Amino acid sequence: MNIRLPKAPIPENAQGYAEMAVGAVKNFDKLDLDYSVKSLEIVDNILHRFHKEGAAADKIGGILFAFGCYAGEVLIRNFGGKWRKEEETAMKGLAGFFIVVELPNDKICNPIGKVFKIVQDGETNGLSYFYHVFTQE
Repeated sequence: MNIRLPKAPIPENAQGYAEMAVGAVKNFDKLDLDYSVKSLEIVDNILHRFHKEGAAADKIGGILFAFGCYAGEVLIRNFGGKWRKEEETAMKGLAGFFIVVELPNDKICNPIGKVFKIVQDGETNGLSYFYHVFTQE
């Protein structure tokens, strides 16, 4: 998939992408994303709406990437961890979205890939579920 991004998809830019998602939700849906675990439900609703409307992930890839970074920031801020380049982790060649989150419980997750999967496949297990699966010890 060819995604056009305004900044490089590197760990140092992930927080900025998350802020883009916060701004987009504020502008279009008049809702506040506060980086709480509960806020992932708002993102889930938006992603499921995109799926129901038949949004093409390659056409809205930039905002989906931003939502994935938001989900990663929720993980990091509430559970701990850090953004890593995919190629520097055990997910090398598997994630497909350049950056992943390494959690303090030694799990590595791909919140950006999860966002794309929800929109493309209509996956019912959303980001809230994703958060709880990866933060269990």
